Amino acid sequence: RIIDSFGRENKFIKNFSVINRKPIGKVAILLPVNGINILVAKAVGASYLIGNETIVKFPRRLKNSAPIFGELISKNLKNVSFADINISSKDFLLSCLMNPAIKAIVIYGDDKWIEGYKNLARRTRTKIIFEGPGNDPQIVFENAQLDQAVEDAVECGLMNGGQSCSAIERFFVHENIVDVFTEKLCLRLKKV
Repeated sequence: RIIDSFGRENKFIKNFSVINRKPIGKVAILLPVNGINILVAKAVGASYLIGNETIVKFPRRLKNSAPIFGELISKNLKNVSFADINISSKDFLLSCLMNPAIKAIVIYGDDKWIEGYKNLARRTRTKIIFEGPGNDPQIVFENAQLDQAVEDAVECGLMNGGQSCSAIERFFVHENIVDVFTEKLCLRLKKV
């Protein structure tokens, strides 16, 4: 059974595969200010489940909520530690790149911000997993259930007030249904 991110059973995916990942050692995760709720599960949870030792850096602007997230993580994920919240993201990233025990760094942010660190990552052979600004599409095939596709578009496009890096920002709709999809989507959005 395949369950989507909203807890609904997806009856349209017939075959899927699971990638068996192996731990690589110590992973540093530099969390952004936005989307932190989902990224705690997506990045920190995934690193933990694979078996990595994980160090998390919360943004300084989240000084008030970071302890709450930290407690939630600590109670459930035993191999996770936390960087000092007062350390700047730049200093944290540089210290991780210079630490041979850290095998990978997960970073969210702006393409321009990461540019200055690429060469150092190559020299230190530290794997960088970078997720830049979202450009997340919704793909609507010709045989899609259009009413459900429209509901998913609204729900995923407007989550967190549209301020999530994983919110839908564009659509790829089969040319034979694009007019009907667009009309249904516009009508649905008028009800928001």
